[in-house]
Amino acid sequence: MSMATYAKRVGFVAVSGTVYVGAVYLGLQLYGGNGKGQQKRSLTEDEDGVKSYVFDPRRTSTFQKIAYSYDDEIEKDELVMGINLLRRALLYFHAKGDVLEVGAGTGRNLGYYPGQSTVGKIILTDSSEKMLQQAKEKVGRMPSAERERYGGRRGKPGIFL
Repeated sequence: MSMATYAKRVGFVAVSGTVYVGAVYLGLQLYGGNGKGQQKRSLTEDEDGVKSYVFDPRRTSTFQKIAYSYDDEIEKDELVMGINLLRRALLYFHAKGDVLEVGAGTGRNLGYYPGQSTVGKIILTDSSEKMLQQAKEKVGRMPSAERERYGGRRGKPGIFL
C-alpha cells in the first residue's frame, strides 16, 4: 500500500471518528444522562381531564386525530427502513404462548405473528381508542380461524383501551 493511500485512509477514519464523537457529545448535551433539563415524571392531566404518566399526554390526542390515515402515511417509510422485516423477525423469534401487545396502535404487527402452534391468544392494548378501532377492523377482515386468536375472556373482544 502506498503512502498516499494510507494517508487517505487514516484521514477518512479520523474525520469519521470526529463526526461520531461530535454526534455522541451533542446527543448527551441535548438529551443528557445527568438528569439536567429533565422533568420528573408524575401524573399529569390533559385538557380533557385524562390523567396519564406519559410525559406529554397530548400524544394520545394526536394519535386520536391521525388514526384513520396513520397506516397509509407510514407504510412507505416503514418499507424503505425495513421495519416490516424487523417486525417479522422479532415476532417469529420472540413471540410465544399468549401475547399482550402494549401500544398496539392500528395493529401493524397483526400479520406477522407466528401460527397458532407458537402463539395462542393475542391481546392488543393502546391508549388511543381510534387507533385500536383500526386494529379491530383489521381483525374483522381476517379469516374466522385467525380471528379467534384475538378473543378476550368469555367471548369478549381481545382489544382493550
